[in-house]
Amino acid sequence: MKDKKSFLLITNLTSQMKRGMAVSETLNLLLSANGWKIYTASGKINKLARLFDMLLTTWRYRDEYNCAFIEVFSGQAFIWAEIVCSLLHRLNKPYILGLWGGNLPDFAKRNSRLVDKLLRSATLVVAPSFYLLEKLRPYTSAKITVFPYGVDLSHFQYRIRSKVEPKIISMRGFHSIYCPWIATEVIALLKDTIPGIKLVMTGGDKQDGSLEKTEKIIQEYSLEEVVKVSGFLEKSELERLVMSSDILFNTPIIDNTPVSVIQAMACGLCIVSTNVGGLPYLIDDEVDGLLVPPNNPESIVAAVQRILSEPGLATKLSANAHAKAEQYDWSVILPKWEELLEGVCSSS
Repeated sequence: MKDKKSFLLITNLTSQMKRGMAVSETLNLLLSANGWKIYTASGKINKLARLFDMLLTTWRYRDEYNCAFIEVFSGQAFIWAEIVCSLLHRLNKPYILGLWGGNLPDFAKRNSRLVDKLLRSATLVVAPSFYLLEKLRPYTSAKITVFPYGVDLSHFQYRIRSKVEPKIISMRGFHSIYCPWIATEVIALLKDTIPGIKLVMTGGDKQDGSLEKTEKIIQEYSLEEVVKVSGFLEKSELERLVMSSDILFNTPIIDNTPVSVIQAMACGLCIVSTNVGGLPYLIDDEVDGLLVPPNNPESIVAAVQRILSEPGLATKLSANAHAKAEQYDWSVILPKWEELLEGVCSSS
């Protein structure tokens, strides 16, 4: 007999690819603990194998799940979502589309008919931020509901940064859209004027040359003693580093609603981030973080100098960031996800 609390989750299972755990995987674990039966795909590293696994899982368990949830990204991954949704349509299964890719607005601008057709085919379309809602609105007549993922904040201890030391962390991985080398350029500009400045860079290597570019700058400016490239870290080690830091650098040119930034806010770090994508929708400039233009190390330098020297600024940013992050805790968000999924599953 099919369980009423059952659904199919189609996403990139990044933990199986040794790239850290995707937010949807955390949702999977939390719902499973609450009695949900969830069928997932895929953690295959090879792209074609991943698509095949998604289709096979969709077909194999067709009599077991009530509805499906498909995360939608841009580029080739968008085509995969189309193919899976086509199969779900043939199986007469209701499905939810979760718009997760930060580059989806640019993709939709070039492929508006494809995007509109896919989104209108879904039972429900959700986006994690008002950024995606507003940016995609010109390209589809589908109704999009803002419905954020949660963040597990239980392991991140809050400490107000009333007295800030130049201990900085970057947590977005080595990929060209995150521009990690910008962080090292900032340190090169500050190291002679701010004693004791340190930067730890975490995140996996996406193998697009960004890590090599970052390491070249470290060598060129002799930053080996002040910049540490830690790469991908296990959860406990990452939590320790975040809590021992005072400032977060977030330097992307494309972004959505990054979990790493919310985690840093929960800890009370002072956030310095580029003002791209969904970040201005997450961070209120001068209230719970400082927003700067992309590809502009000098503006980050000025922000750091302000946090370290301007009376009361760090305390304000730290306290407000923590208060903002609490809104995203899974204890608040998970019941809403259960209600949403139960509603769609009951329609099958």
